[in-house]
Amino acid sequence: MRFSPDLPVFPHLTLSGSNYRRLTFGCVLSLLLCLLPIPAMAVVIQADTTWSGDVSLAEDVLVPEGVTLTIEPGATIRVVQAESTKTDPEFLSPQTEITVRGSLVANGSGKATVIFRAVEGKNPTWAGIIIDGGSVVLRSTVIRDADTGVSVVRGSLALHDSLVTQNRYGITVEGADCVVRIETSQISGNEYGVVLLNGAKIDSRDIVIQKNRKKDTFTASAKDTRQPVREYGAGKSDAGRVYGDEVVLGTVVWQKRIIVQGIVRVPERSRLVILPGTIIEFRRKDTNRDGIGENGILAQGLIIAKGTKEQPIIFRSAEKQRRPGDWDAINIMNSDAAQNLLEYCQVEDAYRGLHFHFSNVAVTDSVIRNNYRGIQFQESVVTIRGTHIYGNKSGLQARDSEILFSNNVVSHNRTGMNVLRNSISVSNSMFLNNSLEGLRVREGLPVVEQNLFDGNRFGLMVSDAQYGTYTANMIAHNLESGLALRSTEGIEISGNAIQANGVNGINVQDSSAVVKNNLISDNGERGIGIQSFHGIITANTIVRNKLYNLGIDGETDVSAPGN
Repeated sequence: MRFSPDLPVFPHLTLSGSNYRRLTFGCVLSLLLCLLPIPAMAVVIQADTTWSGDVSLAEDVLVPEGVTLTIEPGATIRVVQAESTKTDPEFLSPQTEITVRGSLVANGSGKATVIFRAVEGKNPTWAGIIIDGGSVVLRSTVIRDADTGVSVVRGSLALHDSLVTQNRYGITVEGADCVVRIETSQISGNEYGVVLLNGAKIDSRDIVIQKNRKKDTFTASAKDTRQPVREYGAGKSDAGRVYGDEVVLGTVVWQKRIIVQGIVRVPERSRLVILPGTIIEFRRKDTNRDGIGENGILAQGLIIAKGTKEQPIIFRSAEKQRRPGDWDAINIMNSDAAQNLLEYCQVEDAYRGLHFHFSNVAVTDSVIRNNYRGIQFQESVVTIRGTHIYGNKSGLQARDSEILFSNNVVSHNRTGMNVLRNSISVSNSMFLNNSLEGLRVREGLPVVEQNLFDGNRFGLMVSDAQYGTYTANMIAHNLESGLALRSTEGIEISGNAIQANGVNGINVQDSSAVVKNNLISDNGERGIGIQSFHGIITANTIVRNKLYNLGIDGETDVSAPGN
């Protein structure tokens, strides 16, 4: 890999799974000198940078605001498939991705084409290029082997003389505010060619969209099922104390208005008690210029933040123009001697609003909004009840924990709720209008019952699971599939209403399950679409689906008596 000689190769690395993951340029340079040749690691590019030749990406790349990544003619970017579960909220996919919030320009020309592709391997795949508020210009470029060649979440795409092929989705545009122009390009050989969601449009000239296996173009818009949004207002409050990098000892009580311009630490055997009506504001400090604020709270003791409906507790940015990532998080680490409590709290403008490891926490009647990620935790015991999680890039992500999740609303996030290897009960909650999935469950011991999944791109996704019950849910009006099963065994889908989803009510791949006593109707193509299935489908009402009530694409017979 060759970079512009007057620029640092990697301003810092982002090490997955750690909130304190940033290294100095000197450390990175030493690593590079020792290990050359080396693939690019997960990196936030901090200055204008040029790539040329063969570039290997083993981890994610983020191009932040104000920075331009230029790719020279003839460059080949080879992306390594992700092998671990990614948790960093600044990235939008669990797969290896290039996320653009600044600018990316690929200057291919003639025979010197720029190529983005996966490294050879088993089922090679990567996330693709994700435009999240930035600008991408691709000239004479080939994009292949991705989940989505280019995803336009916010921002603009200009595609000239290019080929998008052998991806799951060629180009996906989410929303009417995106600006996309495609000229003299070909989008073919993908599963889906161009996907336009929620009013998205493209300006095109001399383009070919053909021979995509499922659909050349797919357009869908979800009815906004927005519930009345809970929002707690901040009343007037007299100025209280200003905290820098400090340790609070014993029992400390916060009230009125607290300003935090460092990291406040609550050590073991200490307690931070926050009274109703308190406003905690965090100054923005970004010493490494990666776009993520560093101030926050780190508690190994106990936090009791017990507001009331009339006097909620507000955690927010202190900046005049508040935005996600202005501050770090409320971090609760190794605090399981007693239950931490956040009740009638509003947490906004953070990198990770709430972040727990090895802790016992209850979050009730609260609002988590306008963060990179609303809530993230692992190896914890967590109760979340009566809480609205909305307007975040990622609503909630959790793994290896015991979770009681009831009477919540997860809405209008890019991704809703993603859980891995948890013992979890999800009940009486609503998952509404999330740009990707409402709820994604992988492995674990889930009980999912009496929930509403409405207006998401994918309602409920279950993968690599050997246990679990999904009962009495309403799964409706999701843009693609209502319920997707992949690599499952021993799970039960019963008593659900799965209706009016855009493509398939239930989509099944390489799975075994008991599917019984469901109402599956009025879906856009198939009631149940099956690629490979080894369970039983019985006693369901499957009616008025537009193409097939039961559509089988694989070669294996399906047991479906008594429907």
